[in-house]
Amino acid sequence: MQPVEAELRAIVGLFNGTRTDVRELLGLPIANECDRRLAVVATKEAEKKARAAVQAETIKINRQKELAEYAETVLNDPGAWLNESHPDLDGRSPSEAAYHGYHAAGKAREILSAIERRQRADRDNLAEANLWRQKLRKAVEQRLSKDEAEAFLSDRDEDYNRSTATIFCRDEASFRSVLRKLEIWINAFVSRRHHPF
Repeated sequence: MQPVEAELRAIVGLFNGTRTDVRELLGLPIANECDRRLAVVATKEAEKKARAAVQAETIKINRQKELAEYAETVLNDPGAWLNESHPDLDGRSPSEAAYHGYHAAGKAREILSAIERRQRADRDNLAEANLWRQKLRKAVEQRLSKDEAEAFLSDRDEDYNRSTATIFCRDEASFRSVLRKLEIWINAFVSRRHHPF
C-alpha cells in the first residue's frame, strides 16, 4: 500500500506543477499528460534560471558601474585604475573584482577610499604648506629688499636637504627653522653691505 501511496503523491505533485519523479503510472492513462506536465515544469524552471541569470548579471554590472562612478570622483584617470590588476584583489583589476563578487567589490572600494583619504591629506598638507610659505615670504620681504628676499628664498641649503627655503617651509616648525636661518643670513650678508672693507 505504501508504494502505491507514494506514487499517487508523486503523480499529484506533478499535476500541481512540482517536478517529481513518477516511476509508476499505476495503470492510469496519464503517460502523455505526465510528459506534458514535466515539459511545462522544465520550461518554467529554465525561465526562472534565465531570469535569475539576468538578475545576477545586472547586479554584477551595477557593482562595476558604482565602483566606476566612485572612481571618477576620486581619480583623474579612473579607467587606468579600474582596469589595472591589483595585488590586494588577487591580481584582478578593480573592475573585475567588482564584477565577480560582493566582497571583492567591497575590497576594491576600500582601496579607492584609501586613495581618496591620501589625496585629501595631501591637499590639506599642501594648503598648510602654502599658508606657512606665504607667511615666510611676508616675513622675509619685511626684513630684506626684494632681490635679497628672492636670493634668500631660492638659495639651496644643506640644512634644507639641498632644497630652497620656500620648498622646505611646510609647517610651523620648518617656518621657525627658516626664520632662524634668516637671522644668520642677515648677520652674515646684509651687515657686510653696511660695512665695506
